[in-house]
Amino acid sequence: MTLSIKFNAKILATVAIAQSTDGHRPQICGVFFEGTRVVATDGHIFLAGNDVDCQITGAGTLPISKKLITALRKPKAVVFTYKDGISRVVTANRTILAMEPSTPIDAPFPNAYQRVVPSARCEPTIAACFAEDTLTQLALAAKTLGGKGAGFRMSGASATSPYIVEFAATSEVFGVIMPWVEKAWREEDNQVAQLPAWWEEES
Repeated sequence: MTLSIKFNAKILATVAIAQSTDGHRPQICGVFFEGTRVVATDGHIFLAGNDVDCQITGAGTLPISKKLITALRKPKAVVFTYKDGISRVVTANRTILAMEPSTPIDAPFPNAYQRVVPSARCEPTIAACFAEDTLTQLALAAKTLGGKGAGFRMSGASATSPYIVEFAATSEVFGVIMPWVEKAWREEDNQVAQLPAWWEEES
């Protein structure tokens, strides 16, 4: 089935932050579209988004270029579309902010990504360490969703297990990251991480 897409601009701009640039792993060098979801990962950070109003025909991985991401982040950007080999970023009054040819990646997106996501609830009893560049990516994701000063929180079950990332601006995007090192410290915190309902319903 030919891939065609109409998807929320801000959510896509956020998830695209996680797409890989590693040419040796072309299957993850883009954003995977399926159903009402988009997901992306570079092997260190995983981001997923959901748009209940989207229109996606087929499923596939599409590279989202820096030019498109820049346009997607603009305040006037409302929707991303892909049809007949052309990607567009469009405003509410149908003004095109960016347009360029795009080709879906001819390699299946790893279905193992669903196994990386922790169970719906986990007790964050261990605090883990994370690489600076990973946290920078998450900070950019939070800013893309909620503007300057927007926040995020992370919760995980152990120093070596995946951590769920929740964004203050919306529950329509979440992330998963792996701790950088094994050294950890006890965290006396009763907060628990919870996956969005849309992920639980379709997984």
